[in-house]
Amino acid sequence: MAILGGGEIKGAALFSWYSAGVVEVSMAAFASRWITRSAMAEMMGYAFGQLDAQAVMARTGNNRVCRILGKMGLKGHHVPHIRGGDTETFFTMTPDQWRGSRFCKE
Repeated sequence: MAILGGGEIKGAALFSWYSAGVVEVSMAAFASRWITRSAMAEMMGYAFGQLDAQAVMARTGNNRVCRILGKMGLKGHHVPHIRGGDTETFFTMTPDQWRGSRFCKE
């Protein structure tokens, strides 16, 4: 899913690893401030609406990305030593958490 702004791709979200109602999302930014309320609504609307996911998962070891995902309303779970001594944070969001989020337009 591409996020457009001013006729250019500002960011993208890739949904993968759909299993037992859980889908993983990976995101890439090509410009700052690309995750807008409408972009979040489209991403999570796709995951919880079209895919009927029971949870969305994202993971990162990047502190800046951790802050962004936390602000988006995903709940973080730190997993130490998962990548040869590094800590990675797994983020999750359920449909109920999404509906209670300030980003949800339902």
